[in-house]
This record gives sequence, structure tokens and C-alpha cells, in this order.
Amino acid sequence: MITLLEVKKIVASPIVWILLLLFTAFNSYQIYMHAPMKDNMHLVNAIIDEHGTVMDEQGQANLKADYLEEMQAWNELSKKKQGQTYATMQDFFQAENYYSIMDNNVYSEKEMVYASNLAVKETYVLEAEEIVQRYHNINVEDLATNYIRLFRLSGEAAEVVKKHYHSFQPRFDELKQNDEYLSLFFNGKAYETHSFLFRSLFLSVMIEAALLIALVTSFIVNYEFDQRTALVTYSTKRGRQIVKNKLNAAIIASMTMVAFLLSSTLFTYFLVFDYSRLWHVPISSGFLTESNNMAFMSWWKLSFLQYVLLSCGLVFVTLFLVTLMIFVLSMWIRNSYVVFFLFFIIAGLFILLPGEIPRNSEWIIYAHYTPFSLMLGVKYWWMESGAFTTYKYYELVTVSVWFVLFATTSLFCIKRFYQQNLS
Repeated sequence: MITLLEVKKIVASPIVWILLLLFTAFNSYQIYMHAPMKDNMHLVNAIIDEHGTVMDEQGQANLKADYLEEMQAWNELSKKKQGQTYATMQDFFQAENYYSIMDNNVYSEKEMVYASNLAVKETYVLEAEEIVQRYHNINVEDLATNYIRLFRLSGEAAEVVKKHYHSFQPRFDELKQNDEYLSLFFNGKAYETHSFLFRSLFLSVMIEAALLIALVTSFIVNYEFDQRTALVTYSTKRGRQIVKNKLNAAIIASMTMVAFLLSSTLFTYFLVFDYSRLWHVPISSGFLTESNNMAFMSWWKLSFLQYVLLSCGLVFVTLFLVTLMIFVLSMWIRNSYVVFFLFFIIAGLFILLPGEIPRNSEWIIYAHYTPFSLMLGVKYWWMESGAFTTYKYYELVTVSVWFVLFATTSLFCIKRFYQQNLS
């Protein structure tokens, strides 16, 4: 009952509702700005319906034969209308050719849609061929060496990076042998859907939720001190045990806000973009590779659906840790505003910390095992993710260690509060 009364204090706060609506509107706006690309993205569903999801030798041959047949039909049309043919649709859409065609209305609208779809299919044919060559050239040891050189690591730090990448080698061999990397997905170089979904939207949700959690947790824990009713409230029969109800209320409110932000954002995203054929496609698809040519390679064979669910779970766990951290700060500092700003200062310091550690020390690796570095690396959760976080259990170790730390500190703060002089 007392916990519900504490939650009602948050529900009655207009700033919480205003921020929730503003953040939801902002996330929807980001999706709206990317919505036009869905017109070409849907073609992958038609390709999957016709040729399946695996672009092995047979799949590539079937797709290419289909493409060449359509290309031949298009060249018959272009020869009739323009008196010329094209080797590829890229040639057709060259600026000097395309604008002349548009100015003279050579093709009907329906024919241009056909040309556009054929150009998209061509990108998948070319990408499938390129992926095979690209993965053939990937050397896991070279990846480690390149990162060591890029970040100028040496000594113990370099050895840890080599060790972690060495442990990734069996998984890399596995995803090549079972053709996971040849699974058809949205073309990453054209649409960059993985970055948009996980770096832009998931990260936005976590930052927005952290801001709200900092606001409501510091507000609810320090409410009696901010309202100058602490001496009355904590002298009642229940007394200082109310602080446990405040912690429960903060957790309930925080997780509810996370659920609202995450569900509304994902609902809008998947309403706009059609993933109906891709839910069970492996996340380690080579087609997801974006313009930086960095492959997305997970530590386990995960479908896209499993990857999204695991990522949602980790969002909740990470923000639960944030709730505990702000609770601890609020138990030490009796001012909501100071706690709010102090939390973000501490987060910034933890993000900057690795840059101050010598590059030959293995602690530069372990300094990335914090909830804040974990949040920033959301795009590569459960994957090979560079020099500092490529470890099979990076996510699990990070949240486990910090959960023990924050849970223990929270209990200590509660016990300390029972004996603290409040006057």
C-alpha cells in the first residue's frame, strides 16, 4: 500500500508525463524520417518468398538467373524506347542518363518502378557475390592486430585483445561453415537498418530512460527531505523502513517507463518496416554489413528475433542497475537536483576513464566493463565488437559485477539510514 502511494507521487508529476510524451514523439520522428526507405526495402521479402533466405551457391545462381531474365526484358524495352541497352541497372541510373530520361518522359511511371525494383535486386546479386569474397578474406588474428595498431595498445592490453579474438576463431569458422553469413537480410550498405535500430533507437531509449529514472528515483527517495517532512515521516511507527517502499516504488516506476518507451518505439518501428520474413534469419548475416565494411558476427547463432529479445532484456537489466545507482546516490545526498546532475557527471567520468589508463595495461580493457560503456556499445551487443569489448560474456560479466556491487551498496545504505541522525 505504501509502495503504491509512493508510485502515485510520480504519477501525479506532470514533468514525467511531458518528458515521456516528448521522448516518444522524438523516437517516432526518427522513424518517420527514415520511413521513405521502406519502399525499396520490401523487395527483400519477395526475393525470400521466391528463393529462400540462404544465398549459398544454389541460392545465388537462382537469384542471378532471375535477375538476368528481368534484365533481358528491360533491355528489350529500353532498346525499343531509347535505342540502347544497359549492362547493369547502375548504368541506367547514372546521373547523365537518368535526368535526360526523366526530362523527356521516356518511360511510364510503372516502368520506372520496375526499373527501380530491378536495380534493388541487382544490389542483392552483387552483394551476395561480394560477401563470399569478403568473408573469405577475413582473418580473425588480423582483426586483433589491426585493433591493437589502431588504438596503439601494447603489453598486457595487447595480449588480452589477442586472447579474446583467439577465442572468437571457432565461432567465426562455425558461421562460415553453416552459411549463417549468407543469410539474406536488408542490404546494410543501402539502408543501415542495424545501426538505425540499435544505435539510434535503442540508445535513444536508454538515454531517455536514464534521464527519467534519475529524475523520479532522486525525487521519490528525497521527497521527504525536499518537502521538509522527513523528521515527521521517519518518526512514525513504520519510521525509516519506508525507505524500502521508496526503493520498490522507484524500481516499479523506472521499469514501467522503460517498458513504455521501448515498446512504443519498437511497435512504431516494426509497424513501418516489414520484418515478417526476417524474424528467424541469423543476425550474423553478411548482408547487414554497412558502409564501414565491419561484419556483424554474434558469439552464438541467434536469429533476429532472439537478438531483439535478448537486447530488450539487457536494456531492462542495465537500466535496473541505473536505478540502483541513483538510489545509492540519493541515500547519500539529500537533494534531488544535485543527485540528478551528479549522476550524469559520474556517467561522463566512467566513459572518459579508459582514455586516462596507460595503453599497455589490461585495465584499459576492464575499464569498459561498466553500464555506461555497455549502453554506448548497444549496436554490437552479443557480437565481435572491437578491441575492448570482444569477449564472449562481456555483457553478462558487466551486469553481474555491477548488480552485486549496487545491490550490496543499496543494502548498506538502507541499514546505515536506520541508524543515521537526521536532525
